[in-house]
Amino acid sequence: MYGLDLAWNNGCRTLQVETNSQLAIQLINSENDLIHPYATILSAIRRKFGLDWLVRITHIYREGNRVAD
Repeated sequence: MYGLDLAWNNGCRTLQVETNSQLAIQLINSENDLIHPYATILSAIRRKFGLDWLVRITHIYREGNRVAD
């Protein structure tokens, strides 16, 4: 979420987010998580995605991003 804030605050209006967690993508794309322990964070991420910009989130295998891993 802090990365989204950083990108937005620095004027980035097109963003490609990559993660090796397919579960994270599913949770972000799902709206049925009111009782999930991370519901507050997921909701905040969705609000950030809803700003006036283009954000795409995609899955990348861990081997494809060793620097972040």
